[in-house]
Amino acid sequence: MPAQHSHSHPKPDEAGVTHSSDHAADELRNVNQRLLLAGLDAQAQAEDAQRGLTSLNALLDSLGDAVTIVDATGAVVLINRAARAIYGLPEWHAGGSETGGQLERCRADGTALPPEEWPINRVLRGEQFDDLELFLVGPGGMRLPLLATGNAIRDERGRVMLGIVVYHDMTAQHELERQKENFFTGIAHDLRTPLTTIQGFTQLLLRRLDRGEMLDATRIREDLGRIETTVRRMSVQIDGLLERHRGLVEPFPDRTAPLDLTALVARVVSEHQQTRENCSIDLWTDGGAIIGCWETSALERILSNLLSNAIKYGATGRKIEVSLRREGGTNGPHVALTVRDQGMGIPADDLPHIFERHFRASSVAEIDGFGIGLAAVNEAAARYGGSVSVESTSGRGTTFTVRLPLGIPPGA
Repeated sequence: MPAQHSHSHPKPDEAGVTHSSDHAADELRNVNQRLLLAGLDAQAQAEDAQRGLTSLNALLDSLGDAVTIVDATGAVVLINRAARAIYGLPEWHAGGSETGGQLERCRADGTALPPEEWPINRVLRGEQFDDLELFLVGPGGMRLPLLATGNAIRDERGRVMLGIVVYHDMTAQHELERQKENFFTGIAHDLRTPLTTIQGFTQLLLRRLDRGEMLDATRIREDLGRIETTVRRMSVQIDGLLERHRGLVEPFPDRTAPLDLTALVARVVSEHQQTRENCSIDLWTDGGAIIGCWETSALERILSNLLSNAIKYGATGRKIEVSLRREGGTNGPHVALTVRDQGMGIPADDLPHIFERHFRASSVAEIDGFGIGLAAVNEAAARYGGSVSVESTSGRGTTFTVRLPLGIPPGA
């Protein structure tokens, strides 16, 4: 019986199903592969973005100026180290307001800057600026001057996406301006006294000529000698003022030397006595020389400022008393120089501020002045390890006492 062979063939519908399943599997694998590649690409892009953000943060943190970047809603996107230091914010600050709500923004005149003029809000309106001056005012009276520069980044439709504001701290510039102002007012103040002395001696000579007096050559020589000495001292003062200006960035030159304070005080008192009308000055000393290590021009400035104030604010025709005496004490021997007038006095409320630069007592508001003479006295005394004190009663007069150590001051 011949062998029988059977051969089965798939049915048409089964073949279609198999082919379709294989195709679907291939498509699924392709989709998975594309998703995997897309995921890897997205991860790479995210890593690149993070590296870029890290680099941008590092760059911004290296800047000395404060930088704030906000999104279209005003929320912080990036803020560098300098800005965080100004605002007192933690190391990481994003999503909140620029200052954390801790500081107020003010104009130079102290008035509040309205929100619509805040730098961040201006750049979010699309404005660009590079010269906005403002102050940040915080707890404890902190007042920080800033110069703001702002710009906006827009999308392809012209809408603002990001706002960038850079703040430059103007503290150093403001301090330099303050020092310059003090320097020039100091020149005007310190040169007024020797000029008054020169004017006084010149007027004395002119009055003698007008009265037809016989001019004694010896006396004329003495008066002209005093004028010449005053001019020489004024030249020294100008040099000292220039050195003081250079001293803002360089150490003061040391010009201390032993001098007889008794002789210096007697000379300065005599000059003021002779060149001021209706002025009577009594001088009291221990007798004998008082030798200390000081700079002549500094001691002349101390006494001249105190005498000028006593003459200016004292009662016309009333005596001014100047005394010079040695004192002991736990800190070693001192010399005390006292100038007492019988003038209008200083109100009690003003006494704590009397040595502040540019401060003037309310009782002398109508009298011309710079308000720096007593500050200069205080600074000069402190330079030699000394001090200045004041006692005053309104309507009865004022007493200033300068105490200086007789030894060589530290650093001199």
